[in-house]
Amino acid sequence: MDRHKSALKAHRQSEKRYDANRRVRAACRTEVKKLREALEGSAKNSAETLVPMLNRVQKVLMTAGRKKIIEPLAASRTISRLSKAVHKATTAK
Repeated sequence: MDRHKSALKAHRQSEKRYDANRRVRAACRTEVKKLREALEGSAKNSAETLVPMLNRVQKVLMTAGRKKIIEPLAASRTISRLSKAVHKATTAK
């Protein structure tokens, strides 16, 4: 079977996209994990630390959702739940 030039180029492009998307998904998981860990130890963390972390998570998740790297509704749902948890942690004091 011939290995057409266009097929080889398409394969190279798909590998590049796969790697880039994988890095974005990993970054999303890392940011969410950091915020959840900060929420668990929320006695030490205040609104000054949690809110900027939440903003960072929102930015990463919405960008990934907009680019269809993760499901957009899943990104919104995660942001909503984390926002609710941050609000609860910062107003409970």
